[in-house]
Amino acid sequence: MPRGGSNGAGEPRPNAAGGTRKAGALDKAIQHLNRLIDLRRVLPGETLPPAAELARDIGVNRMAVLQAQQLLQRDGMLIVRPGRGGARVIGRDARPESERLARAIAKRQAMENMAPLREIIESGIARTVATKGLEPAPTATAHDLIARMRRVHDRDEYLKLDSEFHELLATETGSRVLQALSIGLRQLFLIGLDVLDLPDEILRASDREHARMLRAVERGQTTIAAEWAHRHSSGSMRLVAEALGWEEPIATPSANGIEEDEIESVATAQ
Repeated sequence: MPRGGSNGAGEPRPNAAGGTRKAGALDKAIQHLNRLIDLRRVLPGETLPPAAELARDIGVNRMAVLQAQQLLQRDGMLIVRPGRGGARVIGRDARPESERLARAIAKRQAMENMAPLREIIESGIARTVATKGLEPAPTATAHDLIARMRRVHDRDEYLKLDSEFHELLATETGSRVLQALSIGLRQLFLIGLDVLDLPDEILRASDREHARMLRAVERGQTTIAAEWAHRHSSGSMRLVAEALGWEEPIATPSANGIEEDEIESVATAQ
């Protein structure tokens, strides 16, 4: 059964008009509640914090939280009790084994299909921008985003800045097709990231990859920029695979054809 605003593959649910519903307050509330359950911050049998408190934490209105709880109740994750009873967590393990297995297979297939395309697109964006060169204004913005990410320890705030960084590079290609592909694939990827807690050491490793990719772009090192983009994308995909308990994490070999000492040269050069 689809869970809280997505189809069986974990993709955004189409709306009645045939399009994909844009991320909004309800989506944020669903994702937050899913994380509380998946990361076992609220255990089966325990009650979620009050809707008003959750709304403040998420940055949405109380109605969005209540609607998210109703959707998760429909999907068998919560029992919503009227009045002041709150919402009690049932948890993923309460689902029939066949249903959980089907959902896990569907999610893995969706991620496996998306992973190589995302890595190709992100590498292509880095290569294109390194070839064209960055103007001073977007260069300054990119450096500012990296600096802000280095100071952030909150998962959701980090992902917001990370999205802005990648969207900036996609915009600087001048290709609307690349921009649309990058944004669409990233939205799907964020669904996978929803299972991750993202400890600080992972955020800092991501910072280093951003900086090395940008440095290569600024120097016009097209192949090295593409390789850092590939490593950044494939590394994050491996994190998702490991978090989901897949025995063989998703891995896509680089097609950039450069040696290890060459890719590391941009990391150590001053």
